[in-house]
Amino acid sequence: MCRNKFVLSGIGLAVLLSLSGCAEVSVLTKDISTSVGQGVSTMVKDITTGINTPTQAKTQSQSSTSIPATDMIFLMGWMEDACQGSTPPYDKISDRYYVFKDTVIDMDNSRARPSAQWASEYRNQIQNITKSTDGSYVTFSLQLKNAYYRKQPLKAIETGYREGTEGAHAKLIFAPSANVPAIISNFKARRVEGMGGMYDSGATFNAREFSINCEL
Repeated sequence: MCRNKFVLSGIGLAVLLSLSGCAEVSVLTKDISTSVGQGVSTMVKDITTGINTPTQAKTQSQSSTSIPATDMIFLMGWMEDACQGSTPPYDKISDRYYVFKDTVIDMDNSRARPSAQWASEYRNQIQNITKSTDGSYVTFSLQLKNAYYRKQPLKAIETGYREGTEGAHAKLIFAPSANVPAIISNFKARRVEGMGGMYDSGATFNAREFSINCEL
């Protein structure tokens, strides 16, 4: 069943705009530049020079050259690499994400850490962290303030794990005012190799939640 969920792989952005049925949307773009140095400022330069900005984003005057250093792309942008974060510079962003995750979640005790331990560069953007479970996933929801992903207002980040397995997920939840179609084509999908063989990996868009999700 579709459940208003769209696999972000190649047929065209028009179907996303309709938000109906079970359809696929275009995500193919050029890879970000493979030359990555130290820190956020260098990554901003790489994105400025390396991203093939989607037509949809250009029409919204959202050039990659104006992405601020505080944008969550520098923490969650690994999701654009077919949810893998394994190719440069997405691997560097993935490394940042897992370091950050350790500052906000105490995985050994399955609880949120005190705010004083949160990474200082993102502390002001996190309002609070809540934990929930649905009998399958344990999910930590980071409620955000004044946060953006590719300049689109971001409401929350979710990170969770499936108890007793290695399964996990990460989710971007956008504010209702966000223009998600302007950025959706940056999320690529591809076939990757797993323990069970080759499978299609990529983010999904949930129209009801206004979210982009990666199952890991």
